[in-house]
Amino acid sequence: MHSLSIRNIDDETYKLIKQESEKNGVSINKLIVRLLKKTFNKKEQGSKKYHDLDKYFGSWTEEEYKKFSKNIEVTEIIDEELWK
Repeated sequence: MHSLSIRNIDDETYKLIKQESEKNGVSINKLIVRLLKKTFNKKEQGSKKYHDLDKYFGSWTEEEYKKFSKNIEVTEIIDEELWK
């Protein structure tokens, strides 16, 4: 592990950092480490798999699917005049 010192943080920024750390119930150090990881690990975050909608997969009946498909047909119509 490495240590890092940050200097010249203005009062308003420090106040906001402190408020955010208190809101999340973590130390300022832990908050800054999380923010840095979030900022620099974007590539890794993009490959994260989400499973919050898994319970809905395959849950429609054939009738529900047909009804939904019919209702969104209008979104598949291309207005040629708009693309000139």
